[in-house]
Amino acid sequence: MTKDPVEEAKLKEADLIDEKREKEVVAIMEKHAEKSPFMKLLPYNKPVIFIVVALIASANNGSSMPIFGLVLAKMLAILSIPPEMFDLEIDGTAMFEDNYLKNEIHKYCLYMTIVACLVGIGSFLQRYTFGSLGNKVTYKIRDLLYSKILEKNIGWFDHRDNGPSVLTSAMAKDTSLVNGVSTESVGPVVEGVCAIGAGLAFGFYFCWQESVICLVVSPVMIIGNYLGMQF
Repeated sequence: MTKDPVEEAKLKEADLIDEKREKEVVAIMEKHAEKSPFMKLLPYNKPVIFIVVALIASANNGSSMPIFGLVLAKMLAILSIPPEMFDLEIDGTAMFEDNYLKNEIHKYCLYMTIVACLVGIGSFLQRYTFGSLGNKVTYKIRDLLYSKILEKNIGWFDHRDNGPSVLTSAMAKDTSLVNGVSTESVGPVVEGVCAIGAGLAFGFYFCWQESVICLVVSPVMIIGNYLGMQF
């Protein structure tokens, strides 16, 4: 039985269109290969205000740890004052006012409460905004993938790699992985950078000599921990 020349020509034309589109996809992938996953998916992260809020919340959570450490150190310094010091007088004037210890403890407890409230608000905003962005990106990627699958000719589905089970698995599982790549991995990075930056700022402000020593010793500690994990 001979094939219809018109139908055969249409199939060849469809195959040529698919090959052309695959070459365009390869060219786009090579063009964007050096970009980070977040930058590749940035156009799909909408609205942009959610990204700004999420980054601010992550920065707030990261910088809160050094601030909390500073407040805790101040409180411990006050609590370490010997009780005899509160009874000392200089030229008939007491070194410390009445209820000095109690007032200072109340003050720093208030500071800790404020820091805790800011961390709670920042954590809520961070999870909500990053979660919303991740869901929207996943939906857009699935919608784009499904629309592109519908544009393929019938012969494209005859390939083993393009079977129904493979395509449905890609839409169900592979697209959900984009969520972690696009949003969830950014939060810890911003938190870590802000925590290190705030810690260094406090360190150089109060004692730059000790901060320099810590910076010099840090690479040795990192290498030691890495070697310990390897062996």
